[in-house]
Amino acid sequence: MTDLNVIVGKVQPPDGWARIGVDLNSGADAPYLCFALERDGDQLPLTDIVFMSSRTQLPDAGYTRIPVDLNLGTAKGRPIYACFTRDPSRGSPIEELTVIWSSSENPPVPSGYRKLPQDLNEGAGGDYVYLARMPG
Repeated sequence: MTDLNVIVGKVQPPDGWARIGVDLNSGADAPYLCFALERDGDQLPLTDIVFMSSRTQLPDAGYTRIPVDLNLGTAKGRPIYACFTRDPSRGSPIEELTVIWSSSENPPVPSGYRKLPQDLNEGAGGDYVYLARMPG
C-alpha cells in the first residue's frame, strides 16, 4: 500500500486507486466519505497511520496529513484527520486496510487485522467506525 486519501461523495477514485466502500460518516446524516488507497504506486509503502483532532495542529515530522475532516458535515462530531508515514522506523509496511463499523463500540475485527483505536465518527452521533490494518 503506497498511498491513502479520502474521497468526498460517491465518486470513483483515480486510476490505479481502490475505494474502501464504507461511509466514514455512517449513521451521522452527513456527506458520504470513504478512504481510497493506492496499492502499487511509485512511493515507499505506508508504515503507520495516526489520527489528529485539531484543524491547526501539524502532524509529527515524517507524517502527511490528509486535508479532509473525517467528520465533515456532521452537526456535532469533532474534527478528525488521518495522517500517514512511509518511514520504515515507524513499523512494517501496511499490507491491507479495511473499515469496520457497528452500533457497538467494540465491533468484531476481521482475522489478521488490527483495529486502530480512533472512532472515526466520534461525537457525530452515528455508528462506531474504525480503520483496521493488516500488518506486513
